[in-house]
Amino acid sequence: MPERPDHLNDLDDLDATTFCHWWQRPWGIALIALGGLATFILTCCLSPVSWIKGETDIFGHYTFIKERQQAAEAQEGMELVHTRLLPDWLIELANTPPGERAHVETFAPLRAAVEHDELLAGILDKIHAIVISEDLSLKSGDLLQLGWAWNQRLVELDEPFYIQGNIVSTSQGTTWLAESYRILANSTVTAAEIPVEILIAERIDSTNVYETYSGLASAGATEAIVIVDRAFDRVVKELWPLLDGQKPATTNHIEETVEAVMLDAILAEFQQYLRPEHIERLIATAPLRRQLAQTIAEINGRRSCGSTTRLQPASWNGYNPLTLDRLNAWARHDRLESCPRATYKEADLIRDISRTLQRDKVLKEALEALLALLTRSTAIHEARHIADDQLTNGLEVPLDCTLCPDSMSTSARAELSAYLASFAWGDTPHTSFFLACMANVSGASRPHRLALGFALRHLETLCDAPPPADLTARARALEQTLFNRSQPVTLPTDYPTRVSIQYH
Repeated sequence: MPERPDHLNDLDDLDATTFCHWWQRPWGIALIALGGLATFILTCCLSPVSWIKGETDIFGHYTFIKERQQAAEAQEGMELVHTRLLPDWLIELANTPPGERAHVETFAPLRAAVEHDELLAGILDKIHAIVISEDLSLKSGDLLQLGWAWNQRLVELDEPFYIQGNIVSTSQGTTWLAESYRILANSTVTAAEIPVEILIAERIDSTNVYETYSGLASAGATEAIVIVDRAFDRVVKELWPLLDGQKPATTNHIEETVEAVMLDAILAEFQQYLRPEHIERLIATAPLRRQLAQTIAEINGRRSCGSTTRLQPASWNGYNPLTLDRLNAWARHDRLESCPRATYKEADLIRDISRTLQRDKVLKEALEALLALLTRSTAIHEARHIADDQLTNGLEVPLDCTLCPDSMSTSARAELSAYLASFAWGDTPHTSFFLACMANVSGASRPHRLALGFALRHLETLCDAPPPADLTARARALEQTLFNRSQPVTLPTDYPTRVSIQYH
């Protein structure tokens, strides 16, 4: 039998601990402990998954919240005045009894922010003197003039801001409120040979006053506003979902009947004015947008079974990560409830749709182009108002109208004139007609309802019938019959083809 090699015999003399595994050694134990500590910190204190997705920073703070905070903190000059300081003062005024309004604390920082400009400071001092006076309700004309002077001074300073003020009644009494806008673009529209400046603007103040209109023309003004926020609401809620190709052609709901009968005519207008790739993306994503709206409606509709949850309307590209996480938490917490705030299926669907829309870069461009197309119709409508006012004081006294009943109000006649102008002289008469019908169905004000109803009778058509192919010709003929005129309303060749939706 061969002898055992000497080097193997030496192994018997070694300590057994010499052969322990690495994880049994002191440095191995320390390494494992450090790894466990790192894992604990990573999972409990940090948010690597959402950080990799770009939703949060590594500590779990949502980036979009931080970005908004940083943007707000960076505001200065006239932007700070119109987004925060002026609204803060007006909010405090509205919540203060009249006798105490001279002492509200938010006026001082507002006054300090404009004191560098003698004219603006002087205008603000006059506004302040009126709004704290006992006869505020009698000074609407003075406040209107001061608001106009404020806006003119902003133009002279090349500042892209605008205010629109009105006297309103609150729980504390009569007060003055002014909405603040940022002008994104402007254009000169010619109505009856009268140049009308159209301001395409977004709302930027923090008051809770909500416009129900997408355009505004005031008596005595030479300009009109197209409000991007409200116009974009109509794009998202009415025009974009309309392109859902899977939608049934017939339905029992009047709104969807209007959609069904007008879809072909509206799509033809879109194809004429929008780029093919934009139309493709709008059509491809329309089912998602409609499905998102329906799911939100189902969640909010569970109030009937006792749910107190109400989900706010989604942005054009769905919800931010904070809301999506909240939905998932509701679904997890209420998974065994008969009336859950949200189900897993709903939460997952909303998350999937939101992420799909947010990743679609071409979609944003398409919606901005569609928004610009919609503002063309609104611009013509508002420009006609300004022309009527300048020619015949038509915003304050009834327009002469051959077939209109004597009972038809000043406002109704003005709206009739503007509606006909948008049908007669716009690029997209059928789209304008559709939006007018949808507004009427969803509860437009009485002057708008009366005006559209009168127009429908004399145009010999209905909202739930296929729109006439010769709508433009009929509208021009009716304009001539009613108002004894045929005055073009024309947009300039450089009218914007896209309007920003950054903050909507």
